[in-house]
Amino acid sequence: FLRTEQRAEEPQRRLSAVCEDILKELWARFPPLKADRYMADEIAALSQFVLEGGAVRIAEKRGVFENY
Repeated sequence: FLRTEQRAEEPQRRLSAVCEDILKELWARFPPLKADRYMADEIAALSQFVLEGGAVRIAEKRGVFENY
């Protein structure tokens, strides 16, 4: 656990633009769970996104790997 002085203020806890884009894609395939539901199809879509490199493609489009 973080001590109080280590905790970031709300504005400092924002995700990067790349992470926000990836999160949007993840939620499109696997919406946050709010109630018990059938999830096999969503899990399959999420795994396909990961296995096909969906997050990497988003990062590439954002130029994350340009300096590597």
